[in-house]
Order: sequence, then C-alpha cells, then structure tokens
Amino acid sequence: MSKPRRLFVGLGCIAVLAVAVIAGHKPLVIWLMHTHPFSAEAFDASRWRAGLRASEEGECVRGRMANDIIDKVARPGRPRSAVEAALGAPQSMHGEIADYELGMCSGLRIDFDSLYVEYADGKVVRAYHMQH
Repeated sequence: MSKPRRLFVGLGCIAVLAVAVIAGHKPLVIWLMHTHPFSAEAFDASRWRAGLRASEEGECVRGRMANDIIDKVARPGRPRSAVEAALGAPQSMHGEIADYELGMCSGLRIDFDSLYVEYADGKVVRAYHMQH
C-alpha cells in the first residue's frame, strides 16, 4: 500500500473511531451542542444590547447568556416590564411570546436560535431557547 493511501486509510479509521466514541457519549454531545453554548456567560445588559446586530448576523453573542437570563431575569412570575427593562423590546412577538434573537449557537451552528419568553397576564410563564 502506498504511503498516501495508508495515511488516508489511517485518517479514515481515526474519523470512524471518533464518531463511535462521540456517539457512545450522547450526554456529552448534547451538552457540547445544546447546553454549553447557552451557558458560557453571565447576563450583562450592556453586552446583551450591544450584541443584537452580531446575533442577527449569526454570531452567538447573546446566546452565550441565555441560560443565565432564563434562571435570573425571565423567571416565572416576573413582570413583563421587569424583563423588558433588562432585555429591551423583543425582536418580534407571537401572541404573548416574546422572541429575542440569539445568533447561531447550537448544533452545527447553521440555524438561528431564539430566546422565547411566554407571558400570561403580564407575567412570565416560562422562558426557553430554541433552534429554528
């Protein structure tokens, strides 16, 4: 077998092994692709507001703060006015669901993510992020 062919076969074997290891560690893959990108930073209001343009262009600036926002800013029962004072106006509303752009954060980073904040009677019911 020629040297380039051996190298190609060797790299192929390493790739197959890497996929097998990753597939065998589903919790690690889920954490890396769907949890970690949203837990990288604590909420910073000025960075959140300054990151809107970059997030709309695909960078994951605001997404890095999403889990902290869910835990501390958009907790169930909080008044909508308090959430909007911290986050600003949402990019869009779908009925009583506020949609904040986060950028391309999860998975293979080819689809955009949003932070959704659901309200009822002017108070947060729940907040979550979703790829769309």
